[in-house]
Amino acid sequence: TKIIVRFEVGFPANGRTINAPELEKILFDFLPNCVNNVFYYQNLNKKEVESVIFLAEDQMYIRRKLTELGLVCFVANGSILLFPRIRYPLNFYFLTKERLSVWEFEKELL
Repeated sequence: TKIIVRFEVGFPANGRTINAPELEKILFDFLPNCVNNVFYYQNLNKKEVESVIFLAEDQMYIRRKLTELGLVCFVANGSILLFPRIRYPLNFYFLTKERLSVWEFEKELL
């Protein structure tokens, strides 16, 4: 598997002169440590990695179900909804009780 990583490094400087010793530390000490700590499975917390994978799978499933059911969003129980103050008319789409009950029914079957 190939992973492509793009990053930006600001060169440390003293005025308009690049601070070469500090740049060497960034490129040859800090950056390799970051790569080792982030991109190698054996260096990661296995439970956290598993949790992230399950979360991603759940998100994909919910997104697919929303499309299948013709819904536009999913709001979990206990969510706090903040509506911005709007000065012009907008159309809002609300999920009907019938649509939510279909979702809850299908969720229980899993």
